[in-house]
Amino acid sequence: MIRFTTTRLTLWVLLLTMPLFVSSCKKGNDDVTPATVEGNWKLTGLKFSPALDTGIFGEIGDYYQWLLDFGAGDCLNSLVFTFNSNGSTSLNNPPACQDATDDLDNTVPIDDSSKWVLDGNKLTLTNGDGTTVTYDVTINGNTMTWSAPQEYEKLDGSKATTTATMTLTRV
Repeated sequence: MIRFTTTRLTLWVLLLTMPLFVSSCKKGNDDVTPATVEGNWKLTGLKFSPALDTGIFGEIGDYYQWLLDFGAGDCLNSLVFTFNSNGSTSLNNPPACQDATDDLDNTVPIDDSSKWVLDGNKLTLTNGDGTTVTYDVTINGNTMTWSAPQEYEKLDGSKATTTATMTLTRV
């Protein structure tokens, strides 16, 4: 006569039911949803490296913070960039930005007539005036970062190059 102890019985039950567990496992869906720029985004950072040499204001590396320090926080915190699935963009013009519309056009790289194309990690923006800029882009969760070299003119008239890096957060 076979005598089962609790330990033996447990092992037998596990041994007999193991094939049921193994055969019922399904391969999980490992498809990765590609990151996309589509959606609504807020500007949360704008830095220059090397810092912009502005002359009168000195060197400015963290331009976003500089704008906040000069009272542009209400406007910056209200801006929403929209990237539509058809490749068009829009930028809201909240009341807090009404007095800064001209400055805003020179600060942010998109307008209501801009078009966008994402090809791998390259985001190309074409504004209504035909100006095209291609950015290196990374999207990590709800954070998108763009960077591109920018040429600017110093107060003395000489040209300088910096890398502009924008950080946006999905809303």
